[in-house]
Amino acid sequence: ALARWVHPELGAIGPDRFIPIAEETGLILPLTTAILRRAFVAARDWNRGREQPLRMAVNLSPRLFLCGDIVAHVAGLLVEAGLSPSHVEMEVTETVFLGDSDRAVTILRAFKALGVSLAMDDFGTGYSSLSYLSRFPFDIIKIDRSLVTGIEHDEEMAMIARAVISLGQSLRKTVVAEGVENQAQFDFLRYQGCDEFQGYLLSRPLPEAELTRLLASGGVIAKVPA
Repeated sequence: ALARWVHPELGAIGPDRFIPIAEETGLILPLTTAILRRAFVAARDWNRGREQPLRMAVNLSPRLFLCGDIVAHVAGLLVEAGLSPSHVEMEVTETVFLGDSDRAVTILRAFKALGVSLAMDDFGTGYSSLSYLSRFPFDIIKIDRSLVTGIEHDEEMAMIARAVISLGQSLRKTVVAEGVENQAQFDFLRYQGCDEFQGYLLSRPLPEAELTRLLASGGVIAKVPA
C-alpha cells in the first residue's frame, strides 16, 4: 500500500514529497492511521474467500515507528478492520535504527509477537544493513531498486545482487527485488533464487478500485514471465 496525494492541479504526488511535511507538522500519526485503516479494510475484503491470502505491505516512517505505542495502535486498527496480523507486512528502512536502536529492536519484537511479518526495505542503500539483519527479527529483505537497475549489463551490480540474494537464502529470509522493469532483470534474479518481485514488468501501481475489480474478476496483476 503506497499512498499518493491526488492534487486537483498538480496530479499524483508521491509520499517522498508529503510524508516529510506530515512528520514536520505533527500530522504523520493521523495521516498514517487513515492510510492503514483503508489498507487493512481493503486487504480484508480482498482476502475474503481466497485460498492463498494476499499480504498487505505497509511502510512506517522512522518518526512514526518510534512514536508512542505504535504496535498497540496498529493492533487496534487490525481488530477494527477484522484483518489477521498474518496478512500484514510492516516495512521499515534502516534509518529507524540511527537513533535509539534498543527501542527499535523492542518495537520490532513486539510487532513479531503481534504476528505481522517484518521487512527491511531499501536493503543495500545504507552502511549498516548487514549488521541489522543479524541483530533484528526481519522476515523479508527488499533489495533496493538501485541494486536492480543495470544488473543485466553491469557485472559489478550483478555480483552485488547475487551476493544479497545468497545472504538472504543463508539467513532464511524471503528476498524481494524492487524495481524490476524488464525481462532480463527478472530472468537474472529468478535464476539467482530471488523469491518475489516488484516492478513495472509485473504491474504498475493500481488504484484500489481497479485492483478490487481485477481480483473480483479472478484476474491477476501479472503472470510471472516464462
